[in-house]
Amino acid sequence: LAAAMVQASDGNFNVTGNATSDENLSYSKPSTTRFYEEKSSFETNLIKLIPAPQKYTDGVPPAGAKEVFYQSGDLSLKAWLSEKPADDDKHPAVVFAHGGFSFAESEWEAGQEFIDHGYILMTPMLRGENGNPGYFEYFYGEVDDLVAAADYLANVSYVDKSRIFLCGHSIGGTLSILSSLMPTRYRAAASFGGMPTTEDLILHGGSPIPFDTKDKKEFELRSAIY
Repeated sequence: LAAAMVQASDGNFNVTGNATSDENLSYSKPSTTRFYEEKSSFETNLIKLIPAPQKYTDGVPPAGAKEVFYQSGDLSLKAWLSEKPADDDKHPAVVFAHGGFSFAESEWEAGQEFIDHGYILMTPMLRGENGNPGYFEYFYGEVDDLVAAADYLANVSYVDKSRIFLCGHSIGGTLSILSSLMPTRYRAAASFGGMPTTEDLILHGGSPIPFDTKDKKEFELRSAIY
């Protein structure tokens, strides 16, 4: 978990367990993808305006973390963020996308390994989750929220904006895959247990479906492979 996958300027990926060992690598912004172009010109048709379908409890950030708000479009969304370290250096950072459809304190604990290896940790809560504004979009608008989380981190004074990474597991892993198809500030993305295709989960996973399932484009733009 502590190992970071980093993309060099030649497009190859290296794996390093040290947050400071890759400073000579330059950030390479991903080119525009067909997924991004089609998503940009499509508006999802939400036929159910509902919050994320998982219960949550309001937690208090542990020592060394604070609650912040990041902007995703016109939504102001909650996140937990590492406090500024004692030094004045700029540090690499990881956005850790949680599993399930709500954030719990255990997700912060799962990301502790990154902090232990010198990374700033951000755990965003997405639209419709944990009392956030917006509605549950089931792998659509939530992708935009992860893109926006990186934009927020790039403006944090103690974060090295050229070394911002994305990591997610389960539902968050799926969103990480989808986010990797977007032009973002992420230097690289990693997914644990994410799904490259989501139609079966959406149709048979038991969660409410907020969009018009008669439109196949709705499914296409919620899957990295379709």
